[in-house]
Amino acid sequence: MYATVQKPKCTILGLGMDSMLKSDMRILLADDHPLMLDGLAGGLRRMGYQQILTTSTGRQVLNILTDRTFDILILDIEMPEFTGFQIVEKMRNEAVHIPVVFLSYHKEKQYLLLAKKLGVQGYLLKEDGIDVLHRCIQHVMKGQEFYSPSIDTAVLRTLTSDLEYLSELTKSERVILKHIARGLSSGEVAKKLHISKRTVQNHRANIFQKLSAEISDSDLGTWAVQNKRLIDML
Repeated sequence: MYATVQKPKCTILGLGMDSMLKSDMRILLADDHPLMLDGLAGGLRRMGYQQILTTSTGRQVLNILTDRTFDILILDIEMPEFTGFQIVEKMRNEAVHIPVVFLSYHKEKQYLLLAKKLGVQGYLLKEDGIDVLHRCIQHVMKGQEFYSPSIDTAVLRTLTSDLEYLSELTKSERVILKHIARGLSSGEVAKKLHISKRTVQNHRANIFQKLSAEISDSDLGTWAVQNKRLIDML
């Protein structure tokens, strides 16, 4: 069981959070690139944040969370042993609700959808400056979402509706979509589930119709493989 933390008092103070409160804020910062990790930690300290613990692997993050509490986690998505996605999924399964900000090179929609599905409050690109990270922390500690200014706002506007489309899938459609996401053909899915190929094809058609706005120019199989981790959470 991971240690948890109540929302800190600074969440109600908004963007006017003073340096004393920043110095009291407990931050766990994780990135497997030493220069990135040192640069972010140093930049945050110059901004007035002093209680920063750094680490470089997903396993270390999980180990630290077993007996220490933090006000916010800033996690690289792609780390050795456990990814940022896997860490947050494990936290949610244990009902540990600490605000999370993701750091990533990826601005592709499938990454944003999965972060949204996991309830991650902040998503920054590694090209962003320390001032953007500071703004992100302030917003997240108010209970607001914050995305990198470099991410297409048109994409961000569709995230909630895209997740709603996924929620409209029936139980049978979700099962079949999970198999499609593993790269199986209609015939292979039919054999695995002991149903007819025509039944699978009918389900595929229904899935595509429900998700057509999300899938766009991709075919269902390609989209499903790209979004396998998101689909596995359905």
